[in-house]
Amino acid sequence: MIKTFIALAKNIMAAHKKKLYGIVVLGAMIGVLAAGAHAMFQVRGVVTGVSNNSITVANFFRTQTVDLTGAPIDITNIKIGDKVKIQKNLQGNVLYARTASDKDGEHDDD
Repeated sequence: MIKTFIALAKNIMAAHKKKLYGIVVLGAMIGVLAAGAHAMFQVRGVVTGVSNNSITVANFFRTQTVDLTGAPIDITNIKIGDKVKIQKNLQGNVLYARTASDKDGEHDDD
């Protein structure tokens, strides 16, 4: 039974090899496009610097300075160490920013 199933699976894979490769390549391309769009339109991380009209956000991959001029955001509420999520539009303008402070800046190690 198992031998026939394996032989049948090999025959199906051999008959549809080009389609299967196409599906794998298409899936990889969609993944790359999704990751690029995420990196282009969202900034997430921890605030490492605050100036008059911009903030510096660091995450695992990079550190990025975001200009908040003209954005509907009150910079005075943003502090160093806050976690921030910033959403941008196609022109690079900030649509919104959300912040969340850690409770005491530490994690519970239970």
